[in-house]
Amino acid sequence: MEGFTVEDETVPTVSPSVAPKTEGEADGSPQHFDLSAEDPELEADGGYDNRASSFEQAFDRNLPAAAAGGNLEQIRERLQFLSIEDQKTVCRRECQIAQQQHDALQRQLQQTIDRYRRVVQLHGAMTSHAGAGESAVRSECVMDEEVLQKYRERIELLEKMLSTLCSEATVSLPRLTPMERAKGFAFSSYANTAVAANKLKDGTAPVLENARGALVSFASRLRRGSGEGAGGYAGDTPAA
Repeated sequence: MEGFTVEDETVPTVSPSVAPKTEGEADGSPQHFDLSAEDPELEADGGYDNRASSFEQAFDRNLPAAAAGGNLEQIRERLQFLSIEDQKTVCRRECQIAQQQHDALQRQLQQTIDRYRRVVQLHGAMTSHAGAGESAVRSECVMDEEVLQKYRERIELLEKMLSTLCSEATVSLPRLTPMERAKGFAFSSYANTAVAANKLKDGTAPVLENARGALVSFASRLRRGSGEGAGGYAGDTPAA
């Protein structure tokens, strides 16, 4: 499966062999994504590489979600082109991505709390250690007491949110191996392409057939590589 070029100004990524850019060096130039590109924000855990590739993220952002106008009927429409086992793989991949985002949210909340707390500490240091003649000037240059109180309230709110997230028991499926993640992404990509082509009917029949052939070939290589046999789909009939 070949990569493609998308615009991503918020989370620029690079190939694993290239050193990451420092803050300020990142620009809005097009980035090249492929299945080997990894998101540095999602760390490996428990010996598994659970980092979602930037290629996957770019693709998933284009999928219809329930909150963005998608619905159960659209999801069923996509999954009908996959076998039952491949539907399960796609579902497990989605569960793992959701858990990764949950973990990332917890880290982001903690980092935000630390930043707000640092501002309060810096303000206290500047006002308490300044000389008597400088104290009023320094205090005025930083922030007034009302703003400082807002920061403290924000810290308290975020700490409650983080405590709630951390206290809830999380239930997740066994983690996918890198091979299973690649399969889940390939199946999801194919299903989305099949839906779009099917809506255009006869005019895009060759496109759908080419996509199906590419998926069968790719899935066959994945299964051989993981010791599952050739596998593949039987005919063109969608799964029930």
